[in-house]
Amino acid sequence: MAPHYLRHEMIHHRQAEELGILAAFTKPEWLIEGMAYALSNDPRTTLADRWEEARQRFLEWYEVVGRDKLWSAARAL
Repeated sequence: MAPHYLRHEMIHHRQAEELGILAAFTKPEWLIEGMAYALSNDPRTTLADRWEEARQRFLEWYEVVGRDKLWSAARAL
């Protein structure tokens, strides 16, 4: 298995720890999936439209929020 796939799933695990298990259903998809694709360092330069848009939107948001406030800002969404 490629390492980015494992990192992607581990990010979902961390999201559940930080945001609660229901976050996958209640938080915006761009946050949940975009974070997993972006922070896993997925090497694919282009994903399917839905996931690429989520990754790009997350990266734009993350650039403003920053690493230190990632989880508090995500909880506020």
